[in-house]
Amino acid sequence: LKLGGNLSSWNQTIIKSCDGWAYFGDTSVKIKNGTLNFKGSRNVVEAINYLKKINFIQNRDEVMLVGIANGGLAALAWADYIKAQTNGKVRVLTDATIWENDLNDKTKDNYFEKRLQTMAKLFISSGNFPNAKCQAAHPDAIEKCFYASELVKYVDPSIQILFLQSYYDGWAMAEILGLDCT
Repeated sequence: LKLGGNLSSWNQTIIKSCDGWAYFGDTSVKIKNGTLNFKGSRNVVEAINYLKKINFIQNRDEVMLVGIANGGLAALAWADYIKAQTNGKVRVLTDATIWENDLNDKTKDNYFEKRLQTMAKLFISSGNFPNAKCQAAHPDAIEKCFYASELVKYVDPSIQILFLQSYYDGWAMAEILGLDCT
């Protein structure tokens, strides 16, 4: 990652998503020809443990979590955990994280919520969602915490959050609402 301008002097840690679902999973799912492993939560915890071990995160003046789409949702979900690991101010910058929860124009069902329910069963089967307050508020419907509009209610109010939505709008129109914008 190459940063220029005002950001060029910032220290960076990049945690790549290996399972495609917002760093939430810590489970394995058997399928016909093998096993799918969702270990995003474990990867974040181990990355933070390493940053603590090398004294990288504890005494920062500021920690900024940045993510797009499911990475932005992860930044929100992990913000309280990260805040507990540092003495610095924690901020979140998230783009494309506000999902529409509406009927799909083509399928006439709540297509996206069904997807989130399925993902919750796959990824959160171990019961460990990064934001414990949101999970406690929705013990039988953890997929509610996959909506930034709900999750943000449970993020520590001292954490500054900036929402952008530029990247997401075109995808949402076609995939969630089923609208053809061409």
